[in-house]
Amino acid sequence: MATAACRRPAVMLMAFAMAAAVTMSSVPPASGTTTLQYDFYSSSCPKAEETVRNVVEPMIFNDPTMGAAFIRLFFHDCFVRGCDASILLDPTSRNTQPEKTAIPLRGYDAVNKIKAAVEAVCPGKVSCADILAFAARDSAVVNGNFAFAMPSGRRDGTGSSASDVARFS
Repeated sequence: MATAACRRPAVMLMAFAMAAAVTMSSVPPASGTTTLQYDFYSSSCPKAEETVRNVVEPMIFNDPTMGAAFIRLFFHDCFVRGCDASILLDPTSRNTQPEKTAIPLRGYDAVNKIKAAVEAVCPGKVSCADILAFAARDSAVVNGNFAFAMPSGRRDGTGSSASDVARFS
């Protein structure tokens, strides 16, 4: 088990990554202009954030490394095309190499489970981009007791390309 002294750098790194991702997430994605706001889903899906949290927390308690996986997914999603969940898009016949194939990340199946839980509560209301943002935020709370409000209202992207990732290599 890690000592408090060993965990401190990891918590600081997680706090830095989350701060960078949150800062980047407040910039509207290139695919359209969106004004992010707190409580975006208060009328359309009031249990959205609670549902994400109720799925994320047990995942992290069962596998403590999942918190870092969610934060890393969120960071990479925001870094390439803006926080639009384009990193979650699967290959298609028209796009055989989306961002998802460019870098080794994990947590895709976990995000699908979270999305399924949210869809069961309010189908078609909450973007994958916001689900990923809430999962990253909740990971910071569970792993580092680093709590903060996450604005929402992101729109999901419709395009993704591994070559976009290469620009930052």
